[in-house]
Amino acid sequence: MREQVYRRSEGAPLEIPSGAVVVPGARAVNTEKGREWGLSLYAPVIVKYRDEKTDAATHLEELLR
Repeated sequence: MREQVYRRSEGAPLEIPSGAVVVPGARAVNTEKGREWGLSLYAPVIVKYRDEKTDAATHLEELLR
């Protein structure tokens, strides 16, 4: 597990690393009020990086469509 947080740089959008498999997720807001109110924000979550098994499953799914 890489446990790395990717952030956008000033003037540039967030770039997801090549080969990342991303799902919708959320991160807690860590400001005082954010914690008090239990807020979270939408965030892409990388669940894994593509490998041969992922590529085979993706190819099979495309064939079935």
